[in-house]
Amino acid sequence: MGPEGWSWDPDQVPVVVDQAGCNANEDINFRFTGFTVSGRVVGSVGGESCSNKNGGPSNVNVELLSPTGDLVTSVLTSPTGSYSFTNIIPGKYKLRASRPDFNVEVRGSAEVELGFENGLVDDIFFVPGYDIRGSVVAQLEKKKKNILISLAAPFLIYQFSGERLATSGERLAMTEQRLATSNPTTKACDLRRKGLRPPATIGRLKWESDSKYLVTSDKSVEAAAQVQDPSVPSPIPYMHARFFKSETTYKFVVNGSSRYFLRLHFYPSSYPDFNTTNSYFSVVAGGVTILNNFSASIAAQALTQAYLMKEFSLAPLSKDSLSVTFKPSDKYNGSFAFVNSIELIPSPELFDLATMVRFDDQPLSVNSANVQTVWRLNVGGQYISPSNDSSGLGRSWYDDSPYIFSAASGVTNQADNDVTIKYRKFSASIAPVDVYRTSRQMGFDGNVTKSFNLTWAFQVDGNFTYLMRLHFCEYELSKINERV
Repeated sequence: MGPEGWSWDPDQVPVVVDQAGCNANEDINFRFTGFTVSGRVVGSVGGESCSNKNGGPSNVNVELLSPTGDLVTSVLTSPTGSYSFTNIIPGKYKLRASRPDFNVEVRGSAEVELGFENGLVDDIFFVPGYDIRGSVVAQLEKKKKNILISLAAPFLIYQFSGERLATSGERLAMTEQRLATSNPTTKACDLRRKGLRPPATIGRLKWESDSKYLVTSDKSVEAAAQVQDPSVPSPIPYMHARFFKSETTYKFVVNGSSRYFLRLHFYPSSYPDFNTTNSYFSVVAGGVTILNNFSASIAAQALTQAYLMKEFSLAPLSKDSLSVTFKPSDKYNGSFAFVNSIELIPSPELFDLATMVRFDDQPLSVNSANVQTVWRLNVGGQYISPSNDSSGLGRSWYDDSPYIFSAASGVTNQADNDVTIKYRKFSASIAPVDVYRTSRQMGFDGNVTKSFNLTWAFQVDGNFTYLMRLHFCEYELSKINERV
């Protein structure tokens, strides 16, 4: 039996001792699966007449979220206000607490970093008071009124990683809603709140109205953001949004044998009649849930960004239409879904089989998998915008330096201007030329390179499988074994 709060698989094993030995002399193995994160929601305590001074707000829904705002797990507090998450792997998380009839205040940081031990959270959640609800009942036959007061519920109260796949299709954006296209198969038109206008073009992308792709348009509302954050690159595709108070579906015509990039853009800002901090929803694409209990507001705060984009690569559907459904959460009163733009883009098949790390006998077939892009980095180089991506796929490639772990960052290098990058066994769709013109090296002095590692660190969710792709191009040396 291990330390209290540690989780094991299995948690117990029956032991039989007989003439054959202990369990027939077979090994008894326990696999450690996680630690415990615990804490307490604190409530106000009354005067001397309060008989529940050691109690706490119960039935408060406490959620453990990934750094990007995705739900990991949730629990309800006990009658003492305590909560506990078991089987949690080390990493960074965020906490959120709520109950519809309580005002749960956050007093302190809601971020939790779990190391290789159980985690005890400070008392950051506080309920300052409780509602008193009552009714006045008239008893006419007695010529008087009885006043009945009841205390309502007294003291009860977030994949594959690396570069992800692309697909084929059209691009769509929400009100100012544009369908973006980067190839002749896509369409272009534009809808503003007061009527149709000519297509809008940003770079090489054209955006058209989303309204004609809605299965039922009467279930949604269009609205314009009241403030444009300085970091928002352009009004399109972020300054207008479509809001859904009930389940609503888009339907697109697709090539059933092709993969598709599906990108969802969110700008959780201020909109007339909509507070995006109250928005929790799921998104289902082609029958696969790609976002669940998602909050764009929390995700943007976790990333310290004003806006964000979620990118998915959808496997071939084997049919000629793709449905994308937005479902407001039923866990929060008044919750709604929203989106600022949608892109659906065709792509060649960029992946085949991959080898599982430490499981060489278990190849991973990506061809039939639906995956989400987590990171796409241009090592040793600068940010590459979607308009400069290859084959019109609209991918973003980010600077890798923020992810380098430790002080040893190596040496950046760039190919000379007279060097021509050639794609031999690969299509140019794999990555733009600028990705292969830069690199990060450890140097040529063997005595130095043996003394350190060049390491990148990424925060991941242990509940998912991650696919990592490494791109190489030797533009500096020409002899065999010159660099090994």
